[in-house]
Amino acid sequence: MVQRLRMTNFRFQLRNQPPAVKLAYSLVSLAEAYGQAGDAGTEILNIPMKDMADVTDISEDEANKIFDKLGEKGWVKVDEDRNVIVLTNVKQLTQLAGRA
Repeated sequence: MVQRLRMTNFRFQLRNQPPAVKLAYSLVSLAEAYGQAGDAGTEILNIPMKDMADVTDISEDEANKIFDKLGEKGWVKVDEDRNVIVLTNVKQLTQLAGRA
């Protein structure tokens, strides 16, 4: 019960954060819950960007821009052949999400 209350409180605080923080938080949460270790990093299912934006509570356009920027930094990579998102730098994403 306490854990659920903490999570609800954190999600409430997250609503006031910039879109990049929200997206990073969602990616890190998905990695912790469903991620699998791979050669290049932690792999999660390649969720359509519209769904990722909805879960993150940001616009699809913002999600695309932020995701592209994270890709340029080398923190994430999409493997279309295997339909996964590879989080190549989970440590940096965790810091961006404010969970470090």
